[in-house]
Amino acid sequence: MTKVAVLDDWQGVARSSTDWSPLLACAEVVFFEQAFAGEDDAAAKLADFDIVLSMRERTPLPASLINRLRKVRMISITGSQNASLDTSACTARGILVCNTIGGVVGQAAPAELALGLLLAAARAIPAGDASIRAGRFQSGVPVGISLSGKIIGVIGLGRVGSQMARYCLALNMTVVAWSENLTAEKARVAGATLVSKQELLSRSDAISIHLVLSPRSRCDRGRRNRADETGRDFDQHRSWSACG
Repeated sequence: MTKVAVLDDWQGVARSSTDWSPLLACAEVVFFEQAFAGEDDAAAKLADFDIVLSMRERTPLPASLINRLRKVRMISITGSQNASLDTSACTARGILVCNTIGGVVGQAAPAELALGLLLAAARAIPAGDASIRAGRFQSGVPVGISLSGKIIGVIGLGRVGSQMARYCLALNMTVVAWSENLTAEKARVAGATLVSKQELLSRSDAISIHLVLSPRSRCDRGRRNRADETGRDFDQHRSWSACG
C-alpha cells in the first residue's frame, strides 16, 4: 500500500482540515506533529514513504535529503514556492512536485498576524493579559501608544505588504513604503508613499517587514541596519517591528 507522510502538523490540525477518507481508502497516511531533529532523523523516518506532503518551508528538503529518500515518488508543497525544496534534485530523480494555492481568506492571514503583533506591541496586550490572569488590573502595565496619527513603514509592498498597508490606513496611520523595485505608482495604489529606505527607517514609528527571507532581508539584521543607515538607533519605546 502507498504510504503518505504529512509533515510539520505542529498544531495537530491536519486531520480535521479536510476529508481524508478517499486517500485513506487506498493509502496509509501518517501525520508528523513534531519537527525532525535533523536531516538524519528525517531520512530515517521518511525512508519508507512514497509521497511527502510538506508545509511550506518548515522541514528543509535539500538534495542531500531527497537523494536519501529512495522510495519517494511525489512531493507536494503548500503555496506556489518553497525556498527550502531542491526542485532540481527532484527533477533529476524523477520525483513529481505539486503545489496547492490557498484561497482569499488564507492569503490575508500573514497581514492579519502582522497587524496583531503591531497592536500587541503598541498596547502592551501580552503584559495586560498576564496581569489580569495574575489577579491584577493595570498594575505594572504600560499605558500603551495610540497608533492613530502614527507613521507605519512597510518594507516590501507586495500582496501581503499591501494588505497590511490597508489595515493601517483603517487605523488612521500614515503609510510609507520601500522595496528595491517599488514604484511611486504602485505605492500610491496601495495607499502608501514611496520613500527611500533611509527615510523610512528614520521617520517610521513602526515598521512592518514583508520580504522573502534571504541573507539580504533577514529580520535579525534589521536593527543593525537601522542604526548604521540612519546614524542612530531606534528608541525601543517608540518603534516596533512586525515581520510577516
